[in-house]
Amino acid sequence: PIESNFIKQLSDHLNAEVVGGTVTTISEAVSWLTYTYLYVRLCRNPLAYGIPADRQLVDPTLKTKCRELIIDAAKLLDSRRMLRYEPESGNLGKTNLGRVASHYYIAGDSVETFNEMLQDTTSRNPNVSSVFHLVCCATEFENVKVRPDDLDEMDGLLVKP
Repeated sequence: PIESNFIKQLSDHLNAEVVGGTVTTISEAVSWLTYTYLYVRLCRNPLAYGIPADRQLVDPTLKTKCRELIIDAAKLLDSRRMLRYEPESGNLGKTNLGRVASHYYIAGDSVETFNEMLQDTTSRNPNVSSVFHLVCCATEFENVKVRPDDLDEMDGLLVKP
């Protein structure tokens, strides 16, 4: 069977659900997660997702594991300022940064990179070069390759001020 890779992008999808208004609390997010292929595979093959066999005996629906996954994703998104997570109430609130990331399909890793780079004191007065550098550090551009025909033109751009 094919295993799910959804867990790798869980935080990005959770952000989209919060922005869309589908999910507003941790319990709603856990319920939402049970409708995914990831949940089906968690229940059928828990060992592939690092869940010991004895844990499934104690919690056959794996709701506790789902809750842990959602809370971890919510904490990550909160640290990236993409949503607001209130641990006491379990509420999830959208932020402008999370809304932009969701609407324009910007990965959470890119948002984290942007946050880190924009906190740097040298980026207080950005020039065109630093803005391009910031955008090029986005994970969405990881697989973009420079064609051999473009190398001379790129070298020329490096020389110009």
